[in-house]
Amino acid sequence: MKLGFAFLLLTGALLFSQKPITPEDVMNCHHACDTKAVASVAACQKAAKTDAQAKACATKEQYASVCYKTCPVPPQKR
Repeated sequence: MKLGFAFLLLTGALLFSQKPITPEDVMNCHHACDTKAVASVAACQKAAKTDAQAKACATKEQYASVCYKTCPVPPQKR
């Protein structure tokens, strides 16, 4: 019983203590994705042994677009 109550309090605290998502949070996440994407493309091209392998590396935009899906989305105003 005590464990269930503690879990309920913890869950409530996590749900209600989160700050609202701001446009700056989204921009910071996108910037981090861009940085990771550049590093991923560079690592792929560095590891490539032939020109064909280097050309097959995904572009920065492809890496970044996958990462953007993990970024927070501000709530839509209705």
